[in-house]
Amino acid sequence: MRNDVIQTIKDTLEDSQDIKVLSLNVVDNILFGVYINDVKDNLSFLTLPKKHFQTTIDDVNIQFFELGTVLHHIYFTGALKFLDILYPDDKIITPDPHYINLCEFILENIPFNIAKLKYIQACDEYLDNGTGVEHVSILMNLTLELNLNLLTWGDGNMDNFLYVKDIETESDCIKACNSINAFKQWLKEQKFSKISEKNINRINDMYVNIQILNMKV
Repeated sequence: MRNDVIQTIKDTLEDSQDIKVLSLNVVDNILFGVYINDVKDNLSFLTLPKKHFQTTIDDVNIQFFELGTVLHHIYFTGALKFLDILYPDDKIITPDPHYINLCEFILENIPFNIAKLKYIQACDEYLDNGTGVEHVSILMNLTLELNLNLLTWGDGNMDNFLYVKDIETESDCIKACNSINAFKQWLKEQKFSKISEKNINRINDMYVNIQILNMKV
């Protein structure tokens, strides 16, 4: 995907959607973006601020997420997958220094404790009550994702984790469930620090400040 095409898409969306794009990343043929709404949209009841939108331009699949929503998913639902799109690819977009400061602070305060809790809850909901291949596949991918996040951003991961890629037969399903349960048990034994309220408030302040600094006059 050429950078001039990406730049044109970015400029078009900023003008048409009244947003400010802070981060862009390309994965396969999908363009991921993180943005903020104009402050006036957040303060007015006349227009509901956008939270997420997707569209297709010139056969490019576009997925854009509002920064506040991304932060909420990370810190309240433990959705660490958003870390992958949070940090901008500086070969595509010139980084905003205030946004980079926020990203760096987030990477120093990743809520693995929340991700752990939500993962165990998902396992208890699906595996303990019996589930089909589709749910096992979803849990298998969640397990791989969390293990990779621990390897990338944490102090360690389950190095003997078995990823079952294709779950088609009953034997595959049993093997995947065993792997998921093994990771779940390993995860229960791990201790992760809770993110302090002070740091959560600092992240919120940085988010608000970015919106103010990018406010249109």
